[in-house]
Amino acid sequence: MDTNVLKTFVAVCEYSGFSAAAEKLGYTQSTVSSQIKQLESELNTVLFDRFYHRISLTSDGITVLQHAREILESHEKMLEDLRTPETIEGNIRLAMSSSVCNRFFKDDFLEFRKHFPNIHLVVVESGTEQMFDMLRKNEVDLIFTLDSHIYDSEFIICAEHEEKVHFFASVDNPLLNKENISLKELCTEDFVLTESNMSYRKLLNNELAAQSLFWK
Repeated sequence: MDTNVLKTFVAVCEYSGFSAAAEKLGYTQSTVSSQIKQLESELNTVLFDRFYHRISLTSDGITVLQHAREILESHEKMLEDLRTPETIEGNIRLAMSSSVCNRFFKDDFLEFRKHFPNIHLVVVESGTEQMFDMLRKNEVDLIFTLDSHIYDSEFIICAEHEEKVHFFASVDNPLLNKENISLKELCTEDFVLTESNMSYRKLLNNELAAQSLFWK
C-alpha cells in the first residue's frame, strides 16, 4: 500500500474536501480524486459518501482513517529511527598494567571519549594473573596485556598483534655504538624494569633463564 495515497486520504478527511486537500498537498484535484479511487479499489470498499459536493466518511472510511493514521505514524517513526543513530551508552571495565596504560591508552582514551561520550570507562590496574582472575569472575569486561599467544577456549581474543621490545639508555652509554647487542651484554647493565608480576617481564626472565643468564 502506497503511503502517499494514505497521506492524501487523511488530508481529504482533515480538510473536509478534495480541493482543499489538493491545495494543501500541492496536487491537482484530479490527482487527489484518482488516489482516493485507487485506495477504494485496493480496499474494495467505499470510503466517502458524496452529497452535493460535500463528503462524509462511511463506516469503513472511519475504520480506514484510524488505521491510516497509525500506519503513517509508524512509517514516520521508522524513518526517524533510521535517521537518528542509536545512542551507545553503558559501562566498560578494562584491566591493564600501569606500565602500559600511558604508553598504549592515553591518546586512544581521548579519541574514544570523543566518539562515545555516553560510555563510562573504568580502568583497573592489576597484574596479569589477577587480570585473568577478574575476567573469570566477571569483575572486568576486557583485559589489555602484553603476553605470548594464549590458547584458552575460556577467553576470546578481540585483537592481537606483535609488539617489539625496546631498551633505552643514556646518550653516553657505550652500548649505543654497537650494532648488535646480546642479552648477556644487557645483563651487565643496571636496569629500571617494569612490574615483576607482569607477563612481559616474566617472558624476559624466562628467556634469560633459558640462556642461563640473570640480571646482575
